[in-house]
This record gives sequence, C-alpha cells and structure tokens, in this order.
Amino acid sequence: MAIDVVAALGDDALKNLWDLIIPPFPGVIDPVSLPFRVQNLTIPKSGNTPYEVHYKTQKMTKPSGKVEAENQFTFEFRVDKYWLLYKGLRNWKNTVMDTRYGTMTPDVGVGIAGSIRVPITAMAVDSNGVPTGMLWIFEGSFCQDIGDIALDYTTGDAIAVTVTMGFMAMNDETV
Repeated sequence: MAIDVVAALGDDALKNLWDLIIPPFPGVIDPVSLPFRVQNLTIPKSGNTPYEVHYKTQKMTKPSGKVEAENQFTFEFRVDKYWLLYKGLRNWKNTVMDTRYGTMTPDVGVGIAGSIRVPITAMAVDSNGVPTGMLWIFEGSFCQDIGDIALDYTTGDAIAVTVTMGFMAMNDETV
C-alpha cells in the first residue's frame, strides 16, 4: 500500500477534539466554565453479553436479550481557584443523596421540575469546533460520585477531580 493511498483515507479522529455540553443542573453555581475545565471524558463501552448454544458437536454464540453496558461515565475537571464548579457538583450530588444527613431527592424522571437528571452530550469536533459525525447523549444523567482530592505540598499542579455520572440510557447516534 503506497503512502498516498493512506493519505487519501483522510484525517484520523483525534482524542483531544471533542466538546461536552452540560445544561444547568441542580445545585449549579457556575455552569458556563465547566465544559472548558473538563480535561478528559470516558465514554462507556456498549453491547450485550452473548451466550452459547450447543448442539451435538457444534456450538454457536448468540446475543443475549439484555443490554449489559454500564450506565455511568466519568470525566475529570480542573478545580477553579474559588471551587465554584466543585461546590456546584457537590450540591448536585448532595441533592441526589446528602452524605451528611442521609436525605435524598425523589427521582421523579427527566424533564420534570425538581428533577435530579439532565441530558449530557459529548460530541466529536474538528479543530474549528465543527461536529464531525459522532454524538453521545447520556439521557437522564445525575451526579453519582465525586472523586477524592489529593492535596500535596511538594507540587504546584492544578487540582483535578474525577466525577462519575449515572445515566438512564446512552444514545450514540451520528450527527
């Protein structure tokens, strides 16, 4: 295969070209800067668990009748100096389940006033921010877990926190 054939295949999808769209959520303090502070995002795998069918000397694999994909994804963000994003996500997590008081908000569903769930969208883009064809919509997302914070006198690095979001369904369609 000649290199000109490889070049004619077009550009590759790059790991650093994507956007995250998070609408206002319960407990929000600073919704505008969150997408600009997110450093990485992990899209969960999707599929099902197959099973085997045996007949005499042969076997075949069939897809099961249940989606076995995890209903959660993670992202990591840089904490701002005044902790506004962290506080907003913490407020959302505490709205879902308050770890201090043990209280929780009823899960009334998506799009209903007082809901703990919002749709979050990840989108592949080019270097100009134009969508390139892949879109993941995490329908009914809620703040499930906020990761630990490591403070350290020996470094001047920015603090980064990993957040786990639960969701109802992942819609992975093309743009």
